[in-house]
Amino acid sequence: MTNPNDDIVERLILEGAIEVAGIDSVTGEFLFSFTDKLKEIDPEMYNGIMESFHQNVMALWEKGFVNIDMESDNPKLSLNEKSLDEDETQKLETHLSETLREVMRMMRS
Repeated sequence: MTNPNDDIVERLILEGAIEVAGIDSVTGEFLFSFTDKLKEIDPEMYNGIMESFHQNVMALWEKGFVNIDMESDNPKLSLNEKSLDEDETQKLETHLSETLREVMRMMRS
């Protein structure tokens, strides 16, 4: 039996809304990036993903894993020592750990 999520991912890849961004060094799973085309193809999904991502980044900030310059018109996000401490990052819930890895990946590219 096929997973309905696999069908959605395949459809979005074919439509150019997501693309393979690499392989997670921890889990070995594919990492995907959303393209600007997702806004056009499925605005509701795009808004949900962005809202979830922003909530997770704020949770990382509250837990002291990232710094955010809130005084800027365009707040700047930066990593700190805690975000690079493997003992600390292993304590994070899975969704926050994944978000932190995605933030790091985005900063590298």
